[in-house]
Amino acid sequence: MMNDVVIGSPRKTKRRDPSNYKLNIVKEARVKGQSYVSHKGKEVSAKKPQFDCRCANKCLKNLGEEDCLDVFQRFYDIPSKNEQDLYIQGLIDAVDVQQRRPREDVVNRGKKNASFSYHLMVGVTRKEVCFKAFLSVFSISEKRVRRIRNLKLLGKTPEDKRGKGVSHALPVEIYHLVHEHIQSFPLKETHYCGKKKYYLSADLNIKKMWQMYQEKHPQVIPKVSLSFFWQYYHDNFNYPFGRPQVDVCSTCEELNIKIKSPNLNDVAKRAAVAELLVHKAKSKKFYSALQHEQSEEGKNEKHVLSLAFDYMKTISIPKLPVQELYYMRQISVNVFGIHNLKDNKTTIFLYHEGVAKKPPNEVCSFLNEYLKSVSDQYTELRLFSDNCSGQNKNQALSRLCLYLTDSGRFRKVTQYFPLRGHSFLPCDRDFGIISKALKKNDRIFTVHEITLTLRRSRGSVVMDALSICLTCEEQ
Repeated sequence: MMNDVVIGSPRKTKRRDPSNYKLNIVKEARVKGQSYVSHKGKEVSAKKPQFDCRCANKCLKNLGEEDCLDVFQRFYDIPSKNEQDLYIQGLIDAVDVQQRRPREDVVNRGKKNASFSYHLMVGVTRKEVCFKAFLSVFSISEKRVRRIRNLKLLGKTPEDKRGKGVSHALPVEIYHLVHEHIQSFPLKETHYCGKKKYYLSADLNIKKMWQMYQEKHPQVIPKVSLSFFWQYYHDNFNYPFGRPQVDVCSTCEELNIKIKSPNLNDVAKRAAVAELLVHKAKSKKFYSALQHEQSEEGKNEKHVLSLAFDYMKTISIPKLPVQELYYMRQISVNVFGIHNLKDNKTTIFLYHEGVAKKPPNEVCSFLNEYLKSVSDQYTELRLFSDNCSGQNKNQALSRLCLYLTDSGRFRKVTQYFPLRGHSFLPCDRDFGIISKALKKNDRIFTVHEITLTLRRSRGSVVMDALSICLTCEEQ
């Protein structure tokens, strides 16, 4: 199953405050003339007026240090660079050159178009200063002033175009190719939890997938960088690599090893492939019947009651974070679940080993107890369980089914058993939710505490109506 993603649009993530971005922090500090750490990690000190003027007019001495500090402070109180440049441009006057001297290097350097005069706003008075004093009071570079006065000659206002150059965004066709390439990898699903989770093969990683894309589309221009590929994968897919496999079928594992073995010839490998296909086809029959009961067509069969039942992994109490407890004898608590496939509700039977063990008699008792609370509208019963001979696949359960038909409770009872290793049931998903809830408690002393934990796990979608039969507590 693949998620539906709009090409070129990342997933919705939690919004962050742009003012906390390092780029914006540095930009704001530069505009205000404050100290900051550059992107290369270099510390840049705050700007200060230099009061450097050695002209004959002694323009800065005539102004005074306090007036110069006031001019400096008002300039850096301007909130943006565009406004600062516009302010500087207003303090520069351009006049035509009134007298040109015949010099030999004029031809080589080009003629001077205009001469400039520079001013400072002291209060409401506009006072003329020399070029060096103008730079030192504002603590700005000559390059910045030269750019502003050239724009003034052209009749243009200054505009900050940093970071607004040519866009390097890839065409939409490249997004489609990357998306289709990532979608072509098969997904694996883990089912031992309440929510379905998908994984990619453990043999893959982002770099390998990117290299495969480069080999698959060698002629496509522009090329996709590894950083872009990683970001697109993270925003639109973000599947983890490697599925934790548990309860793997021994037949599937054996045949897969034969297929990958370098010591077998092609005839033996083809035979193993054919055997694996037949084995998987047989295993799908059980899941097809299970999916039919949960589909709309199966739910429309109002006369059919479909149940899946199984035992959960034994829970040991007391549960304590004490090292010595590992070597001590603990009490085993058994959890038996019956999942109604039609209404998606689960009933849990909970008891400890002092009340009973896990033989087939208990399974029959739990099923019979559950069927007593079921409406008489059902005339057909379908049971889904694994192949455990000590609990489900035995004479005791078969005789219970015969009793249900002979007594007239049901006209027909059908039992479904999967192939060994392909016995995933909806109960396993319920037990996964219970296990997650139990892991959150590091101290469990009694069965009653387990019961309270199970009741708190009712918020799950799978176990939306959990009822608990406390055999041990009633006694």
